[in-house]
Amino acid sequence: MYIQKNISKKVLLVSAFLLSSCSEYIKNEPLTSFEKVGWENLFDLSSDDFKQSKIAFEKSCQKLLKQPPQKVVHGNRIFGVYGDWHRVCEKIKNKQELNALFFKNNFQPYQVKAEKEGLFTGYYSPVLKGSLKPSKNFTSPLYGKPQDLYTADLGVFDPTLKGYKIVARVDGQKLKPYFKRQEIKKSRALNPLLFLENQTENFFLHVQGSGLVELPDGEIVKVSYAGHNGHAYKSIGRTLIHKKWMKKEEVSLQSIQKWLENNPKRRDIILNSNPRYIFFSMSSDNLDIQGSLGVSLTAERSLAVDPKTIPLGVPLFVNTKLTGATNQNFQRLMFAQDTGAAIKGRARGDIYFGIGEKARKLAGAQNAKGDLYVLVPKK
Repeated sequence: MYIQKNISKKVLLVSAFLLSSCSEYIKNEPLTSFEKVGWENLFDLSSDDFKQSKIAFEKSCQKLLKQPPQKVVHGNRIFGVYGDWHRVCEKIKNKQELNALFFKNNFQPYQVKAEKEGLFTGYYSPVLKGSLKPSKNFTSPLYGKPQDLYTADLGVFDPTLKGYKIVARVDGQKLKPYFKRQEIKKSRALNPLLFLENQTENFFLHVQGSGLVELPDGEIVKVSYAGHNGHAYKSIGRTLIHKKWMKKEEVSLQSIQKWLENNPKRRDIILNSNPRYIFFSMSSDNLDIQGSLGVSLTAERSLAVDPKTIPLGVPLFVNTKLTGATNQNFQRLMFAQDTGAAIKGRARGDIYFGIGEKARKLAGAQNAKGDLYVLVPKK
């Protein structure tokens, strides 16, 4: 449990009581099934860019190689033990380049089966203007993680809840949920890292989770996800549709941004409909965008997944379409290297499209059905 020493024993007892009664967190967890399939189900790999695949796979191996060899991956025998992955990673080290035959010889594909057809959306890293100090041009603060926000690992209290956490604040002798988006300024521990031009840019940076900010002197800094307020993510696109302020077929990242800019009086209503709030860290040393795996993301090779279904680090094959381009097929090797608040479910993926305007256009329009396959080392 990540609670500071100055919290009283009474508060800890209260928290233990709250956490021990949270078994409902896993009641609705869907059972994932993996169906063994032949390589012919994954289409022709010969046209794939294996140079990029090798770069992304080597990043995953940085983390996979640190795990104990006998440990079962993800607690699921389908994925084998980490020693199986170690052997594959060592083979990659000794190869100058990869090809389709390498994957066919070393991996067995499994299709991720789900009650609903798989869904693939997209995300990107924006490049924004900002300032370390507020001014008439920079009015929207981006906050660091507050000192009054605490995280508790439920697995400490009940092993069946391993992987589940709650986020809370201390109010007197009680633990309470942390403030929602519309209440966030009530915290006295807010730490502004920098200031962006407007609320709309700020909100969409929260959705993407990380980005680059250019300061007035030309310096570029990276802002990265550092935590959240513990409330569930709610899509503002769905809220706009529910209120009949936008039609379903009109909704995209670009159209939502435009709506928010054109409707300032209704903007707070829509933004506050998503109670989740993201806190950031700032760095100028390394501008690489990192995912939840802790490695830098590779454009169109890194996929955000639901970690309850797919273990981070593993190679995947994605079969979908690019709805932000010419509806062309998107069939390629990818790697589970990130997660996201809205990425929940079995055959669910969020494609990382990279940095900047081109990536924004692709990510903002991406929303397509498809199939997801996991590649597991052959025994």
